Amino acid sequence: MSASRLSDADQTRVQQAIQEQQQVAQVQQAIARLTDRCWDKCMANAKLGNKLDGSDTACIANCANRFLDTSLLLMKRMVEKQQGQL
Repeated sequence: MSASRLSDADQTRVQQAIQEQQQVAQVQQAIARLTDRCWDKCMANAKLGNKLDGSDTACIANCANRFLDTSLLLMKRMVEKQQGQL
């Protein structure tokens, strides 16, 4: 069935499903970037064993929090800029 044969409601549902999948992919990419960045930053000189020590855990938590704070700030600025252009 081609997209032109779908009802308007079905086309809307398909578009929403596509947007949701794109959002999921973006979140997964952000998590992968966060993991790579924080692992490289915090674990470069760590002694790997069965468990992370307290300083490694704190470093990863701090790194993740800063990454999320920065990401949220950038998204907020982008939305504000976009709304200013409307």
